[in-house]
Amino acid sequence: KPTDGFVSRHLNRKISTRITQLLANTPVRPNHVSVAAMLLSFLAAWWVSHGDYYHLALGGLMFQFASILDGSDGEIAKLKFMGSRTGEWFDSVADSASYLVYFAGITWGFYNLTGATHALSIGLAAMGFILLGIATMTLYLKHVGSGSFAVFNMALSEDVPEERRTRLHRLVCSFKFLVRRDAFSAVFCVLAVLNSLEVIYWLIIIGAFLFSFGILIYSGYM
Repeated sequence: KPTDGFVSRHLNRKISTRITQLLANTPVRPNHVSVAAMLLSFLAAWWVSHGDYYHLALGGLMFQFASILDGSDGEIAKLKFMGSRTGEWFDSVADSASYLVYFAGITWGFYNLTGATHALSIGLAAMGFILLGIATMTLYLKHVGSGSFAVFNMALSEDVPEERRTRLHRLVCSFKFLVRRDAFSAVFCVLAVLNSLEVIYWLIIIGAFLFSFGILIYSGYM
């Protein structure tokens, strides 16, 4: 798709299309795949919440596989002519739940690893900002009649008036690719295998505040 990120185009699609081929002649529907990807993300979140290296690496690999599988729901929808606005919303909700639960798992895992109580409070604040960002994007999508967060991402880059394209807007757009699932799942997977839980935690915190703050500003809520 033209909205695919670098990792999706050069890695994930090469695998997800093979999975789609295997599922093409089965009764599997797009929403079934969305649910499967979400449940695998929940499993990954539970693993990383332990905080030890074995579970962190396993959870990072599983979250990356869930990201790959997440591409198959749209492929199956197109292949079987099952695309719908309801399906877009279902996929967006499943993705949002996957992100929040996995990020919560990282926060709890970092707390288990360090025992730092501030890790929980900062992580909770970041989750709150992510929810605000998701709510803002949802309102926008309802307004324009879409159910795909990719539409909002494109609008953030293209529809913000020139007079509001400040340094913050340019910064948010420059790093926007890192908040795409294909990108951050791959980065988190590599860092998990390298046993860098603390780096993953702080990337989530910084990314949550930066991107959500940018969304609220350029949607006119701040």
